[in-house]
Amino acid sequence: MSTSAPDAAPPPVQGWVQMKPCAKCGQAIDPTTAVYSKQGDLVCKGCDSNDLIEEGYMRAAKSSCFGALGTGVLSVFFDIYLIFSILAIVQAVRALILINRAEYRVVLRNRYPGYLLAALGGLFCGMVRPGLTVLAILGLALAR
Repeated sequence: MSTSAPDAAPPPVQGWVQMKPCAKCGQAIDPTTAVYSKQGDLVCKGCDSNDLIEEGYMRAAKSSCFGALGTGVLSVFFDIYLIFSILAIVQAVRALILINRAEYRVVLRNRYPGYLLAALGGLFCGMVRPGLTVLAILGLALAR
């Protein structure tokens, strides 16, 4: 029997957790404190927060651009006192300003042209009735 102490004790089995890599960035994370993405991958909290922010940007850009398009189309067919035309123009300008911000351009990537077309379509549809009204007034003024 030896009276000397062992060199190193093995780690306890219960408290030992094997670290796993994050599916997005590859950082080692503790699986007991990590979160799962919508695809079911194990991701760190930083990547999960980034995905949540990007999802919010996409939702804001989509609702803003297609909301402007919907209001513009509505203004072509149903426009009392040019209210929907004014709303469509304001929404379209707001959508164009929004999607041209740097953080939105990074998130939108290849969806940017489609959202740009939706916002511009809303702007042009919103300008139909006011344009026709201006042309009618000019026609009446020139007919005298």
